[in-house]
Amino acid sequence: AISALRSKLQHSASEAEKDNVNIYQEQVPSSTALPKIELKLLVKPTPPEDDTQGQPDPLRGLLPPALTTALQKHFDDIESKLYALTTRSSEDALRCQEALS
Repeated sequence: AISALRSKLQHSASEAEKDNVNIYQEQVPSSTALPKIELKLLVKPTPPEDDTQGQPDPLRGLLPPALTTALQKHFDDIESKLYALTTRSSEDALRCQEALS
């Protein structure tokens, strides 16, 4: 049983060595040789449909007021941070693009 496993392992090792010699020989092109990536709009932003038809939210008032207030503050903080990060990343991208030009 051990000799069969040893034979199997030796075969796997030799196959892996052969693959490393024969398959992974392609040169990696430099970044300047690669084509420029085109910007594409992958998803069309659309607002959600209002299917409430003027009806009040059935879950409104389900949470205690203190929790509702805390959640709203949390969501406002997240929105503010995301806006700041988005603005910063856009500015950083512009600076990088100018530096590369």
